[in-house]
Amino acid sequence: MLEIRSLTVGGRRSWTHWALRPKFVGAALFVVLALCGGAGASADEPFVPELRIGDKAPRLVGLDWVQGKKVNSFKRGTVYVLDFWANGGRNRFSIPHVNALAEKHRDASLDVIGIAAPLGNELDHVEAIVEWLGDEMSYKVAGDPERRSVEAFLTDSGSATFFYPLSMVIDARGRLAWIGRADQGLAACVDDVLADRWDLDVARDAFEAELNERDLAARKMGFVLSQVWQAESDGRDLKELEYSRRLVEAHPMYESWRLGCYSVLRRMGRLDEARAEALAYFDGPEGREPFELIELAYRIAVTDPTPEGEVVDLDIALMAAERAVELNQRWDPDVLSVKATVHAARQEWAQAVALQTEALERAPDFEKPLLQASLDDFRARLAEFESGGDVDSPGADS
Repeated sequence: MLEIRSLTVGGRRSWTHWALRPKFVGAALFVVLALCGGAGASADEPFVPELRIGDKAPRLVGLDWVQGKKVNSFKRGTVYVLDFWANGGRNRFSIPHVNALAEKHRDASLDVIGIAAPLGNELDHVEAIVEWLGDEMSYKVAGDPERRSVEAFLTDSGSATFFYPLSMVIDARGRLAWIGRADQGLAACVDDVLADRWDLDVARDAFEAELNERDLAARKMGFVLSQVWQAESDGRDLKELEYSRRLVEAHPMYESWRLGCYSVLRRMGRLDEARAEALAYFDGPEGREPFELIELAYRIAVTDPTPEGEVVDLDIALMAAERAVELNQRWDPDVLSVKATVHAARQEWAQAVALQTEALERAPDFEKPLLQASLDDFRARLAEFESGGDVDSPGADS
């Protein structure tokens, strides 16, 4: 039996959502309760953010400009797109969408600014990503090392329960006009704002309704995590399963907790139920981003063995990885690398080597050492297989 952990983990970062790991439940609880407390709304009154859609946008402050002319204030007559992103995996998936928008409206009164949030985004990494992408990131880029603009825009607008990347639109009168994901409504909003037909009142009501749904769900999440944290260790798997399922039902933003159900069920040896959860996640809501699928693929192939140490459901892992590569259009090396890892788990060494090579060629320099380590391992396994060594034949489905 191949030991998948020794095969893949050494060269790759873990994709497992940190809040789903038992030792981080306390940290997750702290974060969620902090978010709920920061909202300032009781159960009987709606949450109204300090910065609302339709309000005058604050200034951009505390930025280290990496590319393009510095923006001190929002100029009347110009529409601005702010894309808050972070390095690594899903935190930067907005870049191709934002770049396409910048290219489309290059001759219009539109200024696009990417703001790198400080999640491991040291300035030299931001500079490396800009250099790596070249024309694929042709708009203005700045780092926000002290989170001053993040606080002014994301925190004050109540967007703390959203995940990076997150985009905002500032209209030609300097007012906050829209908040959301770059692949879900940004382009249509920009078209309407440029044409001066955007309805700020409708946008504000829709966004604040979403905020209050998330606020309520976050409160439920805080209660759920507190219950899991207090559970006796002997019954923790059952508690975690129960409350993970309740979170999935609480709000679509907690759909990823279905992966928590999957992990617990595999750990308990309830493999048929675990498989059903994996398929439900794979077939989940429309608009699932590539990195949610990659999380499923990586979790199956690497992080969640059964009690006997077996790796199962690799057919689902491959389906998820293939769809992620298709949606991502082979843009991000992390997506390619995880698909290579799935092929390795399936003993498909040639495919693993080919994809890992593509990921390495695609990656920025500071990511290459980890990718190279996995590639060297895959090549060694391929050579062993081709020489008739003791390696299981590729292509076996679990």
